[in-house]
Amino acid sequence: MESNYVSFYDISIATLWLIIFLVIANSRAKKADPDIRKYYMRNVFFKFFFAISFAVVYLVYYGGGDTTAYWDGAVALNNLFVNSPSLYFENLISEPSPEIFSKHFNVDTGYPPSWLFKEPEAWFICKIASIVSFITFKSYFAGTLFFAFLTAMASWRVFELIVKLGTHKTNIAALCILFVPSVSFWCTGISKDSVVFISILNLLYFVFNIMVLRNAIKLKHVLVILISIFLIYHVRSFILAAIAAPIFMSF
Repeated sequence: MESNYVSFYDISIATLWLIIFLVIANSRAKKADPDIRKYYMRNVFFKFFFAISFAVVYLVYYGGGDTTAYWDGAVALNNLFVNSPSLYFENLISEPSPEIFSKHFNVDTGYPPSWLFKEPEAWFICKIASIVSFITFKSYFAGTLFFAFLTAMASWRVFELIVKLGTHKTNIAALCILFVPSVSFWCTGISKDSVVFISILNLLYFVFNIMVLRNAIKLKHVLVILISIFLIYHVRSFILAAIAAPIFMSF
């Protein structure tokens, strides 16, 4: 494995965040419906296992790849913020270009993989991951756990929604939503798929929560819907059309 991603420091920070996430998850599990509470921690552990597996496979088998490239870009942006917060925020709202690359990055900040600047969607993932890198202190595995935890929370919301709607048996819904190995492998680490998957799940949950369950419309729910649409649009815009039709048909 690459020493840049697997070091005593990296693993220590990741372990600390693992403990934090488990404490949070355990607290939320106690508030879950008693009939489905047993699935809560299982879902979290399931996502963590496959997220770490995803990271290890890319480091050991592939020797790096998209996921590590996104993190390298995120760390470079993190370093850019330390050097110049104004340039960091300028980068967040700007489209990638050779001019920005040469203006913003140097030997002190480190250079993100150049191919990312040729693909705006890929660089957008770096921007998102850079925010995560601040609170995970640039730890690759801690960042991976952070994305996995967001996936676990989003999938749990949809699982609760299905249980409330009563369209499927609880155990079947759990297997189909929470415990799909391939989905948990590809959509829990630092990747485009994870960002899109989390956004789709949140979008579906909050739209159905308002339109089908008839719960009160809250500002934070509307914000989550808008942010989810924004993220999907910037990463894989065609998916908005793909999910618009099924949502319309479901109503």
